[in-house]
Amino acid sequence: MSALNRYKIIKNKHNNYLLIFTTKKGYTSFGIDKLILETINFKNNFKLIEKLGIDYILISNVEIIKKYNHTNSQYNRYCYLAAIKTILKKIIG
Repeated sequence: MSALNRYKIIKNKHNNYLLIFTTKKGYTSFGIDKLILETINFKNNFKLIEKLGIDYILISNVEIIKKYNHTNSQYNRYCYLAAIKTILKKIIG
């Protein structure tokens, strides 16, 4: 099963979490989660995600390694910011 298929399956169940997958080269994600990581300039820094208050799940293969829950999750806020950033990039060029 590819990482993209695992992402889709897990995202259906945990749709308010940033899903991050471990790879040989570091970490990766897909869809809106990948855009969020680019927006916040992730660079393998989980303390940054926790500081911003984003709920996330770290996944290796099909096993959940870590699940972080913040009392006031900012995940949806960063979804909007990532979407706006993508739209602005397309408009500006």
